[in-house]
Amino acid sequence: MRLFKIVALATLAVLACIDQNQLSFTPVHEASRDPAGCYALLLDHRLLDSGYYNSSPFVQLDPGSRFHRRPDFHPLRRLEEPGQYLDDDSVARHTLFGWWVDSSQTLHVSFVNGFSGAVLALRSAGADTLEGTISEHWDVGPPFETSRAAAQAIRVRC
Repeated sequence: MRLFKIVALATLAVLACIDQNQLSFTPVHEASRDPAGCYALLLDHRLLDSGYYNSSPFVQLDPGSRFHRRPDFHPLRRLEEPGQYLDDDSVARHTLFGWWVDSSQTLHVSFVNGFSGAVLALRSAGADTLEGTISEHWDVGPPFETSRAAAQAIRVRC
């Protein structure tokens, strides 16, 4: 019971820091055990906007495999809100947006379209929270990587 109170107070403290006008989701648990599912992506305690190339404020990480030769690379869908796809099915089938978990248990969420896009590298920071960085990757440069910043992903209901 004491642990529940501590977790509840920590969650309320985090939610108090988030701009309430931007809060349109309910966190769920166990993001670190199985990363497939839906996430709210945050930058500076606000939902991610289009300031990072190809990114979206919410994503759905699909557990299926995108390529036969690379079974660890999974597709993702960009969402405006949980359950509301940003791209229709014909666009989503032809994008290279995806996610994978590397050997260091870092979740990579990639909005790269084959040339450029934002990439998040996230690690578990609690039951429903992942923390790490976001950066933009470019096919022309140097620099080939820009705009590195701290980012969070909070698991939400799809």
